[in-house]
Amino acid sequence: MDLTAKIEAAETAIGKVFETGHKVICSVSGGKDSGVTLSLALNAAIRHKQAGGDPSMTILHAETGIDNPEVSVLAHQEIAKAQSYAGSRR
Repeated sequence: MDLTAKIEAAETAIGKVFETGHKVICSVSGGKDSGVTLSLALNAAIRHKQAGGDPSMTILHAETGIDNPEVSVLAHQEIAKAQSYAGSRR
């Protein structure tokens, strides 16, 4: 399966959660993996909204007190960008 097909499959799987009326919760650490997961979830939410749905999503980040401060700042920046992006799509 090529990358485009994998992205489509992941967004479709997340979209099914929206279709059932459940909230999608995405945890953001500031790392690459959680950034990709957040992007997939936002794209699935947009597709669900375009199809007439009302997606509900929560973005979480835990301050453990032992994180690298730069990574924590990055996580907060990513969350702010996601909120701005989602707000512009309403």
